Amino acid sequence: MAGGAPLNNTNATKGKPWRDAITWALENYEKEGVVARNMALRAIATKLVEQALDGKLDSQKELGDRIEGKPQQAIALTHDLGDLSLEELRAELDSIDE
Repeated sequence: MAGGAPLNNTNATKGKPWRDAITWALENYEKEGVVARNMALRAIATKLVEQALDGKLDSQKELGDRIEGKPQQAIALTHDLGDLSLEELRAELDSIDE
């Protein structure tokens, strides 16, 4: 059971146009008297903190996730593994992975 992308997967080498466009917009956004050029991300972060302090739960959750990381999800096993040896368990997991 190997982790990561399949062999010969080239997705990571492709560009990320959405990320690039957002980065460009954040760097170039400017609203006179409100947001100086290259300060849009800080303005968004400040607004997020203000909303969290105003009691908005989604903003509080977003801050927690960004600062401390998202909580790990529990994984429920629906396959009875019984009293398998380590080798048997690996073979069983490999068969599930396929």
